[in-house]
Amino acid sequence: MQKGQHYYPSQSEWQLGVFSKILGGIEKTVGIELILYHAFK
Repeated sequence: MQKGQHYYPSQSEWQLGVFSKILGGIEKTVGIELILYHAFK
């Protein structure tokens, strides 16, 4: 097997990707909550 054929993200890059996905999900959830809060205030 030759190295360099496939790209494997490093541990820190993988954690950063997961972290940004979690943050994106939180931002969407908070955005929806704010819209509902203002709509039914």
